[in-house]
Amino acid sequence: MDKLEALENLCHKEGIILEYATLESGILGFYFKDEGMPHIIALNKTILSDKMKHIEVLAEELGHYYTTCGNFTTPLLHYRDRIELNRCEIKAIRWACNYLISDEDVLRLYSQTDNFYEMSEILGVPYELLIQKINFMSLK
Repeated sequence: MDKLEALENLCHKEGIILEYATLESGILGFYFKDEGMPHIIALNKTILSDKMKHIEVLAEELGHYYTTCGNFTTPLLHYRDRIELNRCEIKAIRWACNYLISDEDVLRLYSQTDNFYEMSEILGVPYELLIQKINFMSLK
């Protein structure tokens, strides 16, 4: 099972509705929950043709499901709201990185090659997520 299938299966297991839609320009995906409604992840149809972007966006939105509290689907009116949104984004990205890439895999592959593009191909993850994972590892 590849990474995309694993993410899709996780959505199914958790009862998350996964929808593909035409979203506003610049929005690749979002996670939505509201009391009394099922959890929803909406992804922009434009990412369907780019498997790595699809993995990246779906993993981050699942990260919101597991780590985020609050509703950021409305306009941010205060600076503190923007700061909280940034914290939530970092938590979601960290979750995505940790779910898709183990520390052990990074260390094992780095002992074989220092080419991060090659490492991302071997791991079957987007290059950008691998770089984020390495950044998070460096903060430990």
